[in-house]
Amino acid sequence: MHLATQSTICQDIIFPYVDNILPALYENPQFTSNAVEYQNLKATLQTFVVIAFNINVFRSQFNESDFLIRIMDAPLVPSSIGFLELLIKICVNCDISKSRYCQDIVAKLEGGFNSLPEDKQKRLERRLDASSHSLPLSRSNPRALQIFPSIFKNIDTEAGVTGDGTKPGRTSLIKREYSECSCLAVVVLE
Repeated sequence: MHLATQSTICQDIIFPYVDNILPALYENPQFTSNAVEYQNLKATLQTFVVIAFNINVFRSQFNESDFLIRIMDAPLVPSSIGFLELLIKICVNCDISKSRYCQDIVAKLEGGFNSLPEDKQKRLERRLDASSHSLPLSRSNPRALQIFPSIFKNIDTEAGVTGDGTKPGRTSLIKREYSECSCLAVVVLE
């Protein structure tokens, strides 16, 4: 059993800890990513990825508040591949498309992604696409992936394979113009 299902540690300690550490990050732009505050934030986000993937009850904590937006406002978060990966995984795992903050979250994450140099963008895409990466990313809800068209760009429905050469039967995303967090059509190739 996961500690998050058997106790109130997440609600009573981890979420409030992030709320308490954020002002220090906002007020100290001279911090580097090696600062203990950023390392602790990263560790808590890793925990959030796992609980958002495995435990439904925590998803509302991310969907019904501006918690993720406040994290993205920390100076080093939007420019860090590690933080972007974790935040995107949290958003997909809890299906942020259901959040009233969806547009703001997507804009901040896509803005951070688009501001990265091309080599770092490709690196982040590989990290999000790798099925062997240590932290889970739910692919069972295509809509949650579709809200990030710049990041998840498997585009090609011709010839029964996706743009990245994956085998038929996997979900292929077709890029479309979007508004209000519904941005792509989904085609399952047989």
